[in-house]
Amino acid sequence: MSRLKTLSEEYKQLRARLEQGGGAERIKRQHDQGKLTARERVTALLDKDGPWVEIGLLVAWDQYDSQAPA
Repeated sequence: MSRLKTLSEEYKQLRARLEQGGGAERIKRQHDQGKLTARERVTALLDKDGPWVEIGLLVAWDQYDSQAPA
């Protein structure tokens, strides 16, 4: 596999992981508190089949040692 294909596949896997927003356990905890996730809130604001481009998915990735400073 070429280097570009390898990097592309790694990016797709990382993106899929980050789009989970902390994983199933954290999503469940949000829902148990009667809250929507950030991605769910944005989706609720958008037109049903309208375009949406997320900017900055990787902005703070791997920067804070698994911490999320406020």
